[in-house]
Amino acid sequence: MFRIFCLSIISILALVSCTHFLFQESKGEKINLLRESIYKEHQLLKEEFVKLDTEGSLELCVPENFQMIRFLIFQISSMKDEENENLVINLINKSLRRIKDAKLQLYNKNCVDRDGDGLMDIDEKRKFFTNPKKSDTDGDGLSDKDEIIKYRTNPIKRDTDEDFLNDGHEVILNLNPINRDSDLDGYSDGLEVKSGSDPLNQCSQPLKGKRFKAPWAKCNGSVTKHKILK
Repeated sequence: MFRIFCLSIISILALVSCTHFLFQESKGEKINLLRESIYKEHQLLKEEFVKLDTEGSLELCVPENFQMIRFLIFQISSMKDEENENLVINLINKSLRRIKDAKLQLYNKNCVDRDGDGLMDIDEKRKFFTNPKKSDTDGDGLSDKDEIIKYRTNPIKRDTDEDFLNDGHEVILNLNPINRDSDLDGYSDGLEVKSGSDPLNQCSQPLKGKRFKAPWAKCNGSVTKHKILK
């Protein structure tokens, strides 16, 4: 009887030991599968990030968000040998959410404007070639946005019409910054301002100076000539 009891105990212990071993093996396999899945997800995340980093659009649109995504991805890379799968999964999900939010901001054109000139950094860099860190790239006294939208002048050229007056000065004088001869008398605005003649009056002209060979409007009254001021 005692012998039968001992054999029963041994059988039970063997079964428990075997079950424990199988359970441990099963758990180990699950962890390995989980880690393999995490590794693949991280690889896809890195591939998407490298693509975005190459294009550079998100970095120009939402630089702070983009820098955080970069930090999270490299943080995950540094943790690949650690046994904290839950933390790695959370970081991957956080990175994916930030990428999704950043793409949404880019799609809605809700991008940063660091110089506050009313133009998004990404447009300044890609479309207008202006400096996203300076509201007046060419330093002519007009903001980049005003030059592009309001006056149609060149935001990276101080004197768009090349009449020797910068665009901001012409706007102050009520001249046309994209026409070197605002009053169409044949003389450039810069020459008229320098000579003291009125660049908005066809009958007020410089005494000397180059006159354009293009057609010009005729003065309807007596012409007043002005000497060039030194």
